[in-house]
Amino acid sequence: MSRSGVGLLAVALLAAACTGGDPGDGPTPTEEGPAVEIDAGQAERVLRAAALDDPATLQEVDRIRETPEAVAAAEAILASGGAEGGVLWAAVYVYAAHGELGEPLAPLIGHADPSIRVLAASGLVARGDARGFASLIEALETDENLAGGEPPIAIWRVAAIALVTGTGRADLGPPLDADARIRELSRARWTAWLEENEGTLRFDPATGEWYER
Repeated sequence: MSRSGVGLLAVALLAAACTGGDPGDGPTPTEEGPAVEIDAGQAERVLRAAALDDPATLQEVDRIRETPEAVAAAEAILASGGAEGGVLWAAVYVYAAHGELGEPLAPLIGHADPSIRVLAASGLVARGDARGFASLIEALETDENLAGGEPPIAIWRVAAIALVTGTGRADLGPPLDADARIRELSRARWTAWLEENEGTLRFDPATGEWYER
């Protein structure tokens, strides 16, 4: 997957997937590629053709993900309900990185698939919706790799990057080389942080970061 995405979620997830960088690292500028031209019907067909066991279809989703047509198609798929597998993954991946509102993602933080949960939760937090925090904290215990990630990255690392990128609280961890014990300690710290601050957290849309009052 490329690193040409914009916004907090794209920076966090794509930096993780492509480099395995530290959550505190900033985004690395990249060259803008040629504009992608696609119509609404084509965008929907690309998303609906996505298969998690077919890298070529995932690369095609990644190629169009920043286009308004792809974002609109992703939102429509999420709104219609019933999508699963690669189709749901594609819709969540595109919308979480580039959609406008968090609400279409909210029902998915309780999804059975941990990859869907962490993508949706990251998208909510990146849009100023604190409902995503609890799912990200829970995901710190998930060793399974993120579906669609290339090279592979553990879901707990994606959650850690999203938490630290969104709050600036690198002191709560965990480091990306943490073992299970360190991750459990970090999860406890994040849980205490959320319990203490949930009612007073404030989101700054200009920076895409959360602040404690």
